[in-house]
This record gives sequence, structure tokens and C-alpha cells, in this order.
Amino acid sequence: MAKSKKEVQAAQARFKGVKKDSTNEPKLYFTDVDANELAFAVASVVSAGDAVVLGRSRDGGALCITILAGDDKTRLWSASAFELSENVALVKREYTDQHDKVRHHGEDVG
Repeated sequence: MAKSKKEVQAAQARFKGVKKDSTNEPKLYFTDVDANELAFAVASVVSAGDAVVLGRSRDGGALCITILAGDDKTRLWSASAFELSENVALVKREYTDQHDKVRHHGEDVG
């Protein structure tokens, strides 16, 4: 469905303040972490029945991994590739541990 002129202008206005480097691009990307690690973390969350939203701050300076678990929402903000790697590892670790605990009780969720 085509966007109206007003919708396009609103979207453009949102990105005017995005922090960019000398190439006029945002400084941090989800591709700055190992794709297999990110995919495993996302798959672990989804296998547990929760949802993952990947996003960027309005100013472009940070990335966010949001976990939606029922009524709970957890946001993990990253302003550097190191922080992003740490947050991906945290999600992976937490959901892998949770999955292992459930599996050991004979109720495999995956």
C-alpha cells in the first residue's frame, strides 16, 4: 500500500537527527555482531514462545533488542559493537539456560 505524502514526510523527519559517520551512515548495525550468534539468540527466544523486536534509536546512535514475554517487555540498548555482542550473548545465555531447565523436567518447549 502506498504511503501518503504526509506519512513519507513524517518518516523522513524521524531520521533527520540520526547520528551518522563521515559516510553519512549510522554508526552501528546488527551486522556488527556474528550473524550466527544473533540468529541463535533470536531463535532461542522464539522457541520459548516469546517475541523479539530489533530496532534503532531515533537518533541512530544505539540499537535495541526488545524481548516481549507475555506482558513483560525488556529492552537491551547497545551503543557500541561490544555492548551489542554482550547483549546478544546475554539473550542467548538466558534463553538457552531457561530452555535447558525446562527440558530437564521432561517438558521440552522446542
